[in-house]
This record gives sequence, structure tokens and C-alpha cells, in this order.
Amino acid sequence: MLLQPAQAGGFQILRILQDTVSEEDAVALLLRVEELLAKNNRKIALSFNSTAYPYSKLISVITRCYQEITRANGTLAVILPSAAFARAADSVNLSSVVRIVSSEDELR
Repeated sequence: MLLQPAQAGGFQILRILQDTVSEEDAVALLLRVEELLAKNNRKIALSFNSTAYPYSKLISVITRCYQEITRANGTLAVILPSAAFARAADSVNLSSVVRIVSSEDELR
């Protein structure tokens, strides 16, 4: 999985640099989240590029990350730079459990 780490507003950000996520990618992302949690990082954000679309596998990955982070008493934010992604996330009520922002600046 193509990831670029960053930080903003006390969050460890994992910028996901690809549009689709395979099962192998999902496992890699979960392992990275677990590594951050093991290092006592409790505020984690997943950032998607502007061409990513939240198809079912991607929503599943976000949900699995949310579960791991919540078990560790952490906070997950999802950065959605496209309106289409945000609308789709709203349609599955993702925003009811995960903090959704449109840019890294909103994490501050």
C-alpha cells in the first residue's frame, strides 16, 4: 500500500496515495495503524486523494481501522478531499462514528 505519513493538529496522518484498496492493502493499513497505536499515538487520520471513491471495501477498511483505534481509546479522523467521497460516506452514516473533515487544516 502506498502511504505517506504526516502530522497535523496532534494527529498522525496516513495519506493513502492510491484509489483502490486490495485485501493485502487493507492488512498493511491495519498493521500500520497498530504500529502507531503501539507507539502511543491515539489520534490517527486517514487521508484519501481527490480521486478515491468509498466503495464497499474501502468503507470496510475504514471501519476496521475505527474498531482498532477505538479499542485503544483513540480517535480516528478521515480526510475526504472530494465532495463525492463525502456524500457517499454520509450515505452509509460513516460520519456518525468517525470524524470527517475535508482537509488536514481542519484537524488543527
